[in-house]
Amino acid sequence: LAVAVVILFESPVVTAADPTSPPPPPLPRDLPLVRAPVVPRPMQPAALTRSVPRDVADLLAIQKRVSELVKELSSATVGLRIGNGAGSGVIVSADGYVLSAAHVTGSPNRRVTVFLSNGKTVRGRTLGLNRELDASVLKIDGKGPFPFRPLARPKDVRTGDWCLALGHPGGFQRNRSPVVRLGRVIRTESGFVQTDCTLVGGDSGGPLFDLAGNVIGVHSRIGAPTSWNFHVPIRAYTESWA
Repeated sequence: LAVAVVILFESPVVTAADPTSPPPPPLPRDLPLVRAPVVPRPMQPAALTRSVPRDVADLLAIQKRVSELVKELSSATVGLRIGNGAGSGVIVSADGYVLSAAHVTGSPNRRVTVFLSNGKTVRGRTLGLNRELDASVLKIDGKGPFPFRPLARPKDVRTGDWCLALGHPGGFQRNRSPVVRLGRVIRTESGFVQTDCTLVGGDSGGPLFDLAGNVIGVHSRIGAPTSWNFHVPIRAYTESWA
């Protein structure tokens, strides 16, 4: 029921597709597929491991860590335009593989306009999707290197963890860097991760990071309450990358 309700609140700007677009040419059969790097969870500063900040020093430590991460995380967060639909994504390899949400990218083999954080526009193509978990992968044209962030291990995504949600709410804007929201993981299930990082239309497909800077999820569905923010779990990508 909850999933059914939150889908109703998803903005049409991120789900719209252009049925009149001509189909693109088929992908070459020898397209290389490089596994996205996955890294173990590093040791966290004490302030980031407590369920509640203990004092002002803890708050300052969290603020310091967020400030250190924002530039790197923003550089890997991209805006997407596919037909008449818009959304977000995250680059997870130097050669330009991008994770997003299936309802943003639609079917495989579609042309994508990718907006990098530096304002540069590049082209790409959707590769595949998992509609059940709302996961998708696309590839930027060219060899790169592109700024990217590694994937966390699924077992390292835990309830209570601090996290950062980045994306392009309302769609990509050249005069605005990716919007950053700090929150907590409030629930983890095999099919989704739930946080209190408030999302809006246009964020869909954007990354959820831990405070080590690893991708722990991709924005999927939103609802009216500020705690109804659901993300594709990272296992949707790590366990079925090929």
